[in-house]
Amino acid sequence: MKISLALILALGLSGVELSGAGPSGPVAGFILDSRTATIRPMTGVPGALRLAEAVALPFGVSAAEFTASGDAAVTVTAVALTMDQPAHLAVIGSLPSSAPLIVDLGEVAEDTRILAVNAKGTAAVVYSASQQQLRFVSGVNKNPVLSTPVSTAALAGTVTVGVLDESGSCAVLGTGSVETLCSDGASRRVLSETTFKVTALGFGNSGRDLWVVDAAARQVLRVGNYAQQSAPVVFASETDGLVRPIALAVTVDGQVLVADSDAAAVFAIDPLAPSVKAIRLDIAPSQLRPLTDRSLLLINDLSALPFTLFSTEAMRTYFVPAN
Repeated sequence: MKISLALILALGLSGVELSGAGPSGPVAGFILDSRTATIRPMTGVPGALRLAEAVALPFGVSAAEFTASGDAAVTVTAVALTMDQPAHLAVIGSLPSSAPLIVDLGEVAEDTRILAVNAKGTAAVVYSASQQQLRFVSGVNKNPVLSTPVSTAALAGTVTVGVLDESGSCAVLGTGSVETLCSDGASRRVLSETTFKVTALGFGNSGRDLWVVDAAARQVLRVGNYAQQSAPVVFASETDGLVRPIALAVTVDGQVLVADSDAAAVFAIDPLAPSVKAIRLDIAPSQLRPLTDRSLLLINDLSALPFTLFSTEAMRTYFVPAN
């Protein structure tokens, strides 16, 4: 069934199915194509990856985060492409089928960012700096529900990044410090410092440890068993070659990868050794975003060609045709 975005947004329709051609071949994951405000599947295997046609949606997408299984996306509609309608938060389910299911969760501020989807793919957290609030989305994988707003006014500063715990009810946030804020309004300072420039956060050790990238000090820290407010330990720093660390990913085998845009490198941290290895790249990375195939990470955006993936198995990059 085809239906206009205006009708979806005006009537608040939920559970709208759209027909279209699904991707052919194995799907390695989905990406947001910022050039066209669309969601596109990536098909194939490393060395033979390609971008398929965009998912058939009746609206443009300005922000998207995908579940680890790749079957759903939490999105913010692109205001410029939606006939002057307000931005909406929507969950797109039944990916990668030819009939994605759209659930509209209502209007949100235009500056709303999707901070994270939890590891289980059951919940998400979004943030608006202009409104100074978080909102939690539960039931992402079945019956999405948007929580009431939770104020961020008492935090140490503007939220730069965030991750969401396994329960989906508490977010760990990078502000001038590192803090937790839960859907019931409970908050806690994880680190006492308030001069951090947190550019990335990540969970390790089955969600018990917290990894923190502090660009101001050019450091990567681990807070072991962060729920107990343990002291942070530095695992990588300027002496290891960090210049402007901007993103982090934890691999399935527990390695910690840190992208550095100014060093044009990915730093591989082995917490057990411990050791740090720099993997030099031909481009400056801007992100480390896992695909459904968790061994593949996006390291730049389609607007910054050549479009490039990083393989955590081969520890090398692959270029993907952008069109």
